[in-house]
Amino acid sequence: MRRLAYAALLLPLVAVPSSSQEKGKEKKRAPDPLMVLKLKESQALLEALTLNDLSKVEKSAEELLRISKEAQFRKALKTAKYEYHANAFQRAAETVIEKAKAKNIDGATLAYVDMTINCVRCHQHTREEGIGFAPAARDDGIGR
Repeated sequence: MRRLAYAALLLPLVAVPSSSQEKGKEKKRAPDPLMVLKLKESQALLEALTLNDLSKVEKSAEELLRISKEAQFRKALKTAKYEYHANAFQRAAETVIEKAKAKNIDGATLAYVDMTINCVRCHQHTREEGIGFAPAARDDGIGR
């Protein structure tokens, strides 16, 4: 009888999910296809840097610059911080291109690091501000 009473008391505690369990069940959004391309191209750029393939470094940086400009135009986010981060990313990509053309692997590597830092900061900003999407209208993975 005592076991039945304990079971009756513990059952509601076991049946109710904790808040951490509920958070884990949140719907995952598909990533923005442009951001997927950007990630793949930045990985290709890193590979080219490690292999000292400066022509591929230049090509990858040019593609990242193109993708970034397309994303910036398409999203049309209207915050000064977003514009700052997007422009800083693009300037760093341009520097990677310049350093690759000059056959300066160290300069291209440092510019790649700068570009990566700007990428991460921009995504932090979009997450903090909840921008880059409209909850019901845009489900593209940017910012979350």
